Amino acid sequence: MKAANDNVVRSATTGQPLMIGQMIRDGRAVVAERRKEEAKAMKIEAARIGKRAARGADWDGKAANDNTTPAIKWLLAGQRKDMLEPLLAYIKLDREANSGAMLTGEGHTPADMLQVDQATWLDPATGELKYKGERRLRGIEFTGREHAGKSTADPLQVKKAPADVPKAWNGDAALLSRIDAEPKLARIRAALGPLLVPFERLVLEGKKLEQVGWNCFATNERAAMSIGGAILMLGLGVVMDELDAMKPKRAA
Repeated sequence: MKAANDNVVRSATTGQPLMIGQMIRDGRAVVAERRKEEAKAMKIEAARIGKRAARGADWDGKAANDNTTPAIKWLLAGQRKDMLEPLLAYIKLDREANSGAMLTGEGHTPADMLQVDQATWLDPATGELKYKGERRLRGIEFTGREHAGKSTADPLQVKKAPADVPKAWNGDAALLSRIDAEPKLARIRAALGPLLVPFERLVLEGKKLEQVGWNCFATNERAAMSIGGAILMLGLGVVMDELDAMKPKRAA
């Protein structure tokens, strides 16, 4: 029977008194050892993070594929999304007009002229040559021989040239786009007048608004930002008006 003043902590399973003081003393060593392990792990992790950060010490915080120009960011920040349409239209016209597409029968780029080694398969039922995709080197078979074995191929046998890989025909889309874009771009540039150079530095070269403002004789940073924004908005207004004027008019 347990006395009312019995404050001894006992085991729930055996009922024997538990030596709390001894347990605490024994646990101190375990806690100290665990703290050492955690400190060591934190030191290793800190060194790892520092090494990774040092590799990108000169990183400007932007992703390598971040193509958002300061002009686009400025328009989005100022809730001027309606002006993105003429800005992107001007960029598209410039790319099409300066694409370099020529009258060659098809608007191929130089990369399209290269043949890709394809894995082929001859259908025995139809005799049709089918393509199974680009051939990729997956491994090298090592035979252990220092020199390659003697070839058993007949030197008089003529090897057939690889079949041409069919390419999707795109007609003269690139050339037609260039022909259509060149006069439009020339008209808009003429309408921009003295705004042309600073406007294209903002839209095509991706320069900051402050930098363009300083180049236009701003006297302080706030004025430079205002001048850069004014040039961008005035130029986009001209582009929008010219694009609307070039749209085909319906007969009354």
